[in-house]
Amino acid sequence: METLRSLMSIDPDHALFQSEAYIALSEFQESADQALHCLTLAIRLNQRGSSRAYAERGKLYRQLQQHESAAADFETSLQLEPDQPAVKRLLAQSRRTLLSQLGQGRQRHGGGLQQMPGLDLYGLLGVGSSASTEEIRAAFQAKASDFHPDKHASATQEQRRAMERKLKAMSRQVL
Repeated sequence: METLRSLMSIDPDHALFQSEAYIALSEFQESADQALHCLTLAIRLNQRGSSRAYAERGKLYRQLQQHESAAADFETSLQLEPDQPAVKRLLAQSRRTLLSQLGQGRQRHGGGLQQMPGLDLYGLLGVGSSASTEEIRAAFQAKASDFHPDKHASATQEQRRAMERKLKAMSRQVL
């Protein structure tokens, strides 16, 4: 680990090298928070994005049971480098876990979506309060696809980011 740190001090202005060094350094961290910090720094340093850093951070989020963040990082990794079968599998697993948690949330809260003051989650999804788990899943997937940034490929980068923020906000509210 000290060797990595000394190598990083040789060329502090070379962002790509620094990014890769932080990815390597993340593997030696004692805590998940420290590893997350290293991977986040790696992502910030490489402005074009590092698919490897996103994939590694997604794996760490999965270990921490933060499946929404994991899925987002896996998606970004695949956008940067589409030919990653292992990352595609991890993304599918994270999505299945999120859907499973949606079903468990319905069971914990009396079979319905947990209501937040001033927010009609059933209305947000366009289903009635007597909707089955399958109906809620289908409505959620349909609504999520409306906001998915890939569906708006011709939009500007800022518009795509806005759609991604809406998708994440909706996911947090429903899940």
